[in-house]
Amino acid sequence: MLTHDTKHLNYQELLRAAKTVPFGPDSKKLNIALLGDISLQHVGAMIRAILARHSIDARLYEGEYGAEALEARNPASDLYAFGPDVIVLFSSTQGIRERYYTSEAKESFVRDTISRVKAIWNALQTHSNVLIIQSTVVLPFERLFGHYDSHVPHTLSRAVCEVNRQIIEHAREQKNVRILDIEYIAS
Repeated sequence: MLTHDTKHLNYQELLRAAKTVPFGPDSKKLNIALLGDISLQHVGAMIRAILARHSIDARLYEGEYGAEALEARNPASDLYAFGPDVIVLFSSTQGIRERYYTSEAKESFVRDTISRVKAIWNALQTHSNVLIIQSTVVLPFERLFGHYDSHVPHTLSRAVCEVNRQIIEHAREQKNVRILDIEYIAS
Protein backbone atom coordinates (compact mmCIF):
# COMPACT_ATOMS: atom_id res chain seq x y z
CA MET A 1 0.00 0.00 0.00
CA LEU A 2 2.42 2.72 1.13
CA THR A 3 6.00 2.64 -0.11
CA HIS A 4 9.32 4.35 0.47
CA ASP A 5 9.19 5.73 -3.08
CA THR A 6 8.62 9.48 -2.74
CA LYS A 7 8.67 10.48 -6.43
CA HIS A 8 4.86 10.59 -6.44
CA LEU A 9 4.70 12.99 -3.46
CA ASN A 10 4.87 16.29 -5.33
CA TYR A 11 3.32 18.89 -3.03
CA GLN A 12 1.50 20.91 -5.73
CA GLU A 13 0.15 17.79 -7.43
CA LEU A 14 -1.11 16.45 -4.11
CA LEU A 15 -2.87 19.76 -3.35
CA ARG A 16 -4.61 19.68 -6.74
CA ALA A 17 -5.54 16.03 -6.28
CA ALA A 18 -6.97 16.67 -2.80
CA LYS A 19 -9.54 19.04 -4.30
CA THR A 20 -10.84 16.65 -6.95
CA VAL A 21 -10.92 13.20 -5.41
CA PRO A 22 -13.70 10.91 -6.71
CA PHE A 23 -14.74 8.16 -4.32
CA GLY A 24 -16.77 5.12 -5.22
CA PRO A 25 -19.24 3.25 -3.04
CA ASP A 26 -16.55 0.71 -2.11
CA SER A 27 -14.05 3.23 -0.80
CA LYS A 28 -13.21 2.90 2.86
CA LYS A 29 -14.13 5.85 5.08
CA LEU A 30 -11.74 7.03 7.79
CA ASN A 31 -12.31 9.92 10.21
CA ILE A 32 -8.98 11.52 11.13
CA ALA A 33 -8.65 14.30 13.70
CA LEU A 34 -5.59 16.54 13.46
CA LEU A 35 -4.60 18.47 16.58
CA GLY A 36 -1.52 20.45 17.47
CA ASP A 37 0.43 23.66 17.59
CA ILE A 38 0.97 23.83 13.82
CA SER A 39 -1.11 25.02 10.88
CA LEU A 40 -3.03 21.88 9.97
CA GLN A 41 -4.67 22.78 6.63
CA HIS A 42 -1.79 21.71 4.38
CA VAL A 43 -1.13 18.59 6.43
CA GLY A 44 -4.78 17.61 6.09
CA ALA A 45 -4.77 18.14 2.34
CA MET A 46 -1.69 15.95 1.97
CA ILE A 47 -3.12 13.16 4.12
CA ARG A 48 -6.40 13.24 2.25
CA ALA A 49 -4.71 13.13 -1.18
CA ILE A 50 -2.29 10.34 -0.26
CA LEU A 51 -5.02 8.16 1.26
CA ALA A 52 -7.34 8.86 -1.70
CA ARG A 53 -4.79 7.21 -3.96
CA HIS A 54 -5.54 4.05 -2.00
CA SER A 55 -9.35 4.46 -2.14
CA ILE A 56 -9.58 5.70 1.42
CA ASP A 57 -11.99 8.59 1.89
CA ALA A 58 -10.31 10.49 4.74
CA ARG A 59 -12.68 12.87 6.45
CA LEU A 60 -10.72 15.37 8.45
CA TYR A 61 -11.25 17.34 11.60
CA GLU A 62 -8.70 20.12 12.04
CA GLY A 63 -8.59 21.39 15.60
CA GLU A 64 -7.88 24.95 16.58
CA TYR A 65 -4.21 25.92 16.77
CA GLY A 66 -2.76 24.90 20.15
CA ALA A 67 -6.11 23.77 21.59
CA GLU A 68 -5.39 20.04 21.76
CA ALA A 69 -5.46 19.91 25.57
CA LEU A 70 -8.78 21.79 25.76
CA GLU A 71 -10.43 19.61 23.14
CA ALA A 72 -9.12 16.39 24.66
CA ARG A 73 -10.45 17.23 28.13
CA ASN A 74 -13.91 18.34 27.00
CA PRO A 75 -16.18 15.36 26.20
CA ALA A 76 -18.63 17.79 24.54
CA SER A 77 -15.97 19.23 22.20
CA ASP A 78 -16.27 19.23 18.42
CA LEU A 79 -13.46 16.66 18.39
CA TYR A 80 -15.61 13.96 19.99
CA ALA A 81 -18.73 15.03 18.05
CA PHE A 82 -16.72 14.37 14.87
CA GLY A 83 -16.19 10.73 15.93
CA PRO A 84 -12.56 10.20 14.91
CA ASP A 85 -11.12 6.78 14.11
CA VAL A 86 -7.60 8.20 14.47
CA ILE A 87 -6.27 11.26 16.29
CA VAL A 88 -2.94 12.71 15.18
CA LEU A 89 -1.17 15.02 17.65
CA PHE A 90 1.48 17.35 16.24
CA SER A 91 4.08 19.07 18.41
CA SER A 92 6.15 21.76 16.72
CA THR A 93 9.62 23.08 17.35
CA GLN A 94 8.16 26.59 17.45
CA GLY A 95 5.66 25.63 20.14
CA ILE A 96 8.19 23.89 22.33
CA ARG A 97 10.71 26.72 21.79
CA GLU A 98 8.19 29.31 22.99
CA ARG A 99 7.29 27.29 26.08
CA TYR A 100 10.97 26.60 26.81
CA TYR A 101 12.15 30.19 26.66
CA THR A 102 9.21 31.47 28.72
CA SER A 103 9.59 28.71 31.33
CA GLU A 104 10.82 29.87 34.71
CA ALA A 105 12.00 26.38 35.68
CA LYS A 106 14.25 24.94 32.96
CA GLU A 107 15.20 22.01 35.20
CA SER A 108 11.57 20.78 35.18
CA PHE A 109 10.75 21.70 31.57
CA VAL A 110 11.04 18.16 30.16
CA ARG A 111 9.04 16.65 33.01
CA ASP A 112 6.32 19.32 32.64
CA THR A 113 6.18 18.84 28.87
CA ILE A 114 5.88 15.07 29.15
CA SER A 115 3.20 15.46 31.84
CA ARG A 116 1.25 17.70 29.45
CA VAL A 117 1.52 15.18 26.59
CA LYS A 118 0.50 12.26 28.82
CA ALA A 119 -2.44 14.24 30.22
CA ILE A 120 -3.70 14.75 26.66
CA TRP A 121 -3.31 11.04 25.92
CA ASN A 122 -5.15 10.14 29.13
CA ALA A 123 -8.00 12.53 28.37
CA LEU A 124 -8.34 11.16 24.83
CA GLN A 125 -8.33 7.59 26.14
CA THR A 126 -10.92 8.48 28.79
CA HIS A 127 -13.38 9.87 26.23
CA SER A 128 -12.66 7.60 23.24
CA ASN A 129 -11.06 4.35 22.21
CA VAL A 130 -9.18 5.47 19.10
CA LEU A 131 -5.68 5.16 17.80
CA ILE A 132 -3.55 8.13 18.86
CA ILE A 133 -0.58 9.05 16.70
CA GLN A 134 1.85 11.39 18.49
CA SER A 135 4.53 13.26 16.59
CA THR A 136 8.00 13.83 17.87
CA VAL A 137 9.52 17.32 17.71
CA VAL A 138 12.04 18.37 15.07
CA LEU A 139 15.33 19.39 16.66
CA PRO A 140 15.78 23.16 16.64
CA PHE A 141 18.31 24.57 14.19
CA GLU A 142 19.81 26.92 16.75
CA ARG A 143 22.43 25.56 19.10
CA LEU A 144 23.78 28.28 21.31
CA PHE A 145 26.86 26.22 22.17
CA GLY A 146 27.26 24.41 18.84
CA HIS A 147 28.24 20.76 19.25
CA TYR A 148 28.83 21.42 22.93
CA ASP A 149 25.07 21.97 23.43
CA SER A 150 24.57 18.37 24.55
CA HIS A 151 27.05 18.90 27.39
CA VAL A 152 25.42 22.05 28.73
CA PRO A 153 22.47 21.52 31.05
CA HIS A 154 19.17 23.18 30.16
CA THR A 155 19.60 23.98 26.47
CA LEU A 156 16.67 23.86 24.07
CA SER A 157 18.23 21.22 21.82
CA ARG A 158 19.00 18.99 24.78
CA ALA A 159 15.45 19.46 26.10
CA VAL A 160 13.93 18.55 22.71
CA CYS A 161 16.09 15.39 22.48
CA GLU A 162 14.93 14.33 25.93
CA VAL A 163 11.28 15.16 25.22
CA ASN A 164 11.42 13.01 22.07
CA ARG A 165 13.11 10.16 23.93
CA GLN A 166 10.50 10.22 26.67
CA ILE A 167 7.55 10.55 24.28
CA ILE A 168 8.71 7.38 22.52
CA GLU A 169 9.34 5.60 25.82
CA HIS A 170 5.93 6.48 27.27
CA ALA A 171 4.13 5.63 24.00
CA ARG A 172 5.49 2.07 24.29
CA GLU A 173 3.56 1.74 27.55
CA GLN A 174 0.25 2.70 25.92
CA LYS A 175 -1.85 0.20 24.00
CA ASN A 176 -3.20 2.72 21.49
CA VAL A 177 -0.47 5.36 21.10
CA ARG A 178 1.89 5.21 18.14
CA ILE A 179 4.73 7.53 17.11
CA LEU A 180 5.06 9.69 14.01
CA ASP A 181 8.78 10.36 14.11
CA ILE A 182 8.88 13.79 12.49
CA GLU A 183 12.45 14.30 13.70
CA TYR A 184 13.55 11.25 11.71
CA ILE A 185 11.70 12.48 8.62
CA ALA A 186 13.20 15.96 8.96
CA SER A 187 16.74 14.66 9.28
